[in-house]
Amino acid sequence: MNYLTSSPKKLLRLQSRLFIAALLFFISIAPLQVHANPINGIANLAKGNYTLAINILVPEAKKGNVIAQIYVSWMYEKGLGTKKNKKQALLWLSAAMLNSEFYQTQALLSRTFARQ
Repeated sequence: MNYLTSSPKKLLRLQSRLFIAALLFFISIAPLQVHANPINGIANLAKGNYTLAINILVPEAKKGNVIAQIYVSWMYEKGLGTKKNKKQALLWLSAAMLNSEFYQTQALLSRTFARQ
């Protein structure tokens, strides 16, 4: 399949799946200190239930869950389950960086700033 000629909807779906797979891989190899398990939110995100996913993930992100903060940031950036809001995306990604010791979060933040 040529992704350059695919519809924007198919590209967003592919991008969503790749992001989820990469983050799940990251979670599996890095011991994160998290307060709760955002797996229900992630599962709903993968199914395309974006509004339900963000409603589950935001309370977890507010508790300091780094994984939830990264997902919420990404959902605000893409406008999944909420209106697109680059400022909120940067705020959540910054919170994840402050709560995390991992350079991957810092790399995500720098890439996001670079796109602004």
